[in-house]
Amino acid sequence: MRSEGKKVFATPESSAGEGRSEALGWGVVLEHFTSADHVTQAIARRDQLASAHGRGDLHVRSTSSGSAVMLGSHENAADPGAQRDMAWARGLVVGETRPYQRAFLAPPAVGSRGSRPEFNLTGAKKTYGKSAIYTLQIGVWELDDRAKARAEAEREVIRLRQEGQEAFYYHGQKRSMVTVGVFSAADYDAVTGKIDPAVRLAQKIYPHNLLNGEKYRARGESRFVSSALVRIPN
Repeated sequence: MRSEGKKVFATPESSAGEGRSEALGWGVVLEHFTSADHVTQAIARRDQLASAHGRGDLHVRSTSSGSAVMLGSHENAADPGAQRDMAWARGLVVGETRPYQRAFLAPPAVGSRGSRPEFNLTGAKKTYGKSAIYTLQIGVWELDDRAKARAEAEREVIRLRQEGQEAFYYHGQKRSMVTVGVFSAADYDAVTGKIDPAVRLAQKIYPHNLLNGEKYRARGESRFVSSALVRIPN
């Protein structure tokens, strides 16, 4: 057990950067959605605009209050590419109108708390105190479309919450994770490997760490990847 500790209890990655679907640089805001399913709406609209205008550099940026369809990702607002994107958006003619003539550049995102920040794992210590050290990772969403991966992870957590489970999501740089439970040092002894019955029960209910909703095997392994305790980020 001790030899697996560093691997199993690694701290989840930070939200320092994102892929194509949620770039973190300066971008042009085209449309903004604030309904309950704003993430899903923004993703669908982004796909429509990408198809209609042949733009492969559209992405979705989400916060707890809404989601925006954005164009481009640049180092700063003065970047020539950012200015070209702005000019393109404001000059775009659809029918007899210019729908984005008031488009504006927005600064880099500082990380996503998701559509339900109260279920974000980064807030667990604030809610449960410093004794909250571990949680059981039961799923990972890793898709080329980062916005969709985030939405799927959040949807899964909401489903688990509705079933009465203490579930959380965590949006990392390349993937989004789903976890259940909050455990302390008393629930797992890293020195002796002793595990509390509460942890074992959670592992029995959720024996696998699903990938995009499905059981999977690591390369060269015959068994499905198991659920595992991970550290709750500070």
